[in-house]
Amino acid sequence: MFPDNEPRDLWLQRFRLDGMVLAAFVYGIYFLLSIQASIVVRRSRRSSRLGKWKARLLYLYIIATLLLSTLGFACNARYTEDIWINMAHKGTPEDLIEYELDFWWNRVAMASDFVMIWVMYLLLLYRCFVIWNYYVGVVVGLVVVYLGVIGLSIAVMHCAQLKAVFINIKAEVAFLALSCIFNLLYTILISIRLLTVRKRVIDALGSAHAKSYTSLMAILVESAALYFVFGVVFVFAFGFKSKVQNLVFLEHSNIQVGLFEFGAQESNAHDAR
Repeated sequence: MFPDNEPRDLWLQRFRLDGMVLAAFVYGIYFLLSIQASIVVRRSRRSSRLGKWKARLLYLYIIATLLLSTLGFACNARYTEDIWINMAHKGTPEDLIEYELDFWWNRVAMASDFVMIWVMYLLLLYRCFVIWNYYVGVVVGLVVVYLGVIGLSIAVMHCAQLKAVFINIKAEVAFLALSCIFNLLYTILISIRLLTVRKRVIDALGSAHAKSYTSLMAILVESAALYFVFGVVFVFAFGFKSKVQNLVFLEHSNIQVGLFEFGAQESNAHDAR
């Protein structure tokens, strides 16, 4: 037990512990979404709406992101146990939370989250390029932003390797902001393309045949908007070094990947109808 005269930041401890509980909840949802995605791919493959190689790549994507998510969650859960039980004799919970990057499993958790985001963005790039028929301006613009996201995440991991205090890593704020920009650009580009096709369909066949494009755009915007709002909150919380960032950091990447996977499943279900 800590001495009564020792200052303790109980709110920091509460946010960190509650963040882990939320992370477990979000991971469970993401696990179920991954299973549903596999079922959707299998049904699409059986109905011949999806080619063999494309189905295999989608299976690989689902398995890879799920394994990376599981690795990150397991490392975070292990360190949560360390903070209050295994390493309680090495320092206060506040110190262990602040200097979490001194331990390799926390760096592994961070790296797995970054790689999972790289893989997800790669799939989003492919979708956007196909919808825009590999238009040069779209390809160049999104690839530049994507490479910027990778570069900033590598910079954050380099700082983490040097055992820096996580909340003091300025590159993390830039990474989060650029991630929000990437998702915003992706959503805008897909919405513009869907609106353009919708207008052409209305002009050629009438408004009754264009409802599907409106529904698809609504699904895309809803899933992207939820993450964008969450991402902006995280950027401000991290930028101002608020304790709230401990509440949202652990589940940040799972929410991002899960929301886009949910949107993709809803789109596939709509196509099936």
